[in-house]
Amino acid sequence: MTRHTPSLFRISALAVALSCALTALSTHTGLAIGVDAALLRGRSAPALRGDYSTEQALDTLLQGSGLQWRRTGNSIVVEPAPPALELGNNPLALSDTLVWPPAVRPASPRSPAPCR
Repeated sequence: MTRHTPSLFRISALAVALSCALTALSTHTGLAIGVDAALLRGRSAPALRGDYSTEQALDTLLQGSGLQWRRTGNSIVVEPAPPALELGNNPLALSDTLVWPPAVRPASPRSPAPCR
């Protein structure tokens, strides 16, 4: 089994508009990056300096933007990230597991034992 080592690219870029950063990354890596321009309007990207794989650069550029990326064949698609799950004071059921927010711990003896 051959282990795949991602290519690293030396990147030195100032903080710029996210659209410009993605265009530069596409040019630098040779990967097509598809995204609706309206999603990028008004968003900026952090400065990158150092050696990054394509995945690391994308993760860094999109961090905190509300966007995510996915690979489709030999290209990248940037899209809105799913909304974060807000539990509030309600339990989240995962198959046979209940996860309670820390502030809400049921007192019922029928409640599942806390994870340890």
